[in-house]
Amino acid sequence: SQSLDPQEVGNRITASVWRLFGSAASALYRVLPESEDLQLFAAAGAAVEWSALIPRGMGTGGLAVRERRPVATADVLRDARITVFPPARERIERAGSRSTLAVPLLVKDRVIGVLAGGDRPGRVFDEGEIRLAQAFADQAALSLENARLYAEVQARLSQLEDTQAQLLQAAKLAAVGQLVGGVAHELNNPLAVVVGHAQILQKKTADPLVMDRAAKIHESAMRAARIVQELQTFARAKPPELAPLDLADVVERVLTLRGETL
Repeated sequence: SQSLDPQEVGNRITASVWRLFGSAASALYRVLPESEDLQLFAAAGAAVEWSALIPRGMGTGGLAVRERRPVATADVLRDARITVFPPARERIERAGSRSTLAVPLLVKDRVIGVLAGGDRPGRVFDEGEIRLAQAFADQAALSLENARLYAEVQARLSQLEDTQAQLLQAAKLAAVGQLVGGVAHELNNPLAVVVGHAQILQKKTADPLVMDRAAKIHESAMRAARIVQELQTFARAKPPELAPLDLADVVERVLTLRGETL
């Protein structure tokens, strides 16, 4: 109850069970919803090599999940009730720890995992130890479920914050679009005057220097007008549509807007 981090809760559970039973090792598996395989979540002790993934129905843990009750055996390799897949059999034979106890973790009639203990061959987990392990597993199930729910709430809260930030940014862009529309109208009028007078000046003068300067004025004013037009196009709200697109034209329009910065 001191932590809402699922991994920390799992580590504390296995460490406590390991010390409580004085066994060689303990492990916590979670049930994968899509396959119902058992995936190793946390472990304590080094004398037993736990399988990282136990296929559905396999091993002491698989039997505990299927029967929804604790399963204890003095020798997992000789117990006719338990099916051990070959990689696990080799691992158990190498480790020499054949006595196992597996207790399902139940939350609202749903098995979310298995708490397991392993020890030397021949050890018998008595009824008192099994009841104690079940009581511990019930508390462990609640702790893990609380941790899982907290993690889900945190993830959803983070998604909501991201969505809120996106909505705020969209609102800012909409405001900028409205601002650009008004500013563009105010800019187009004086630009039209500048372009018109530059054209008149070009027609009425014979001085090459004046004509050159008038041409530069006209070119700069037209460039400013194009930028204003691109800003209006960018800010204008329009529904998405599929249409042929000239990529070279897109690049040129982007460069018009970003040329000065680049």
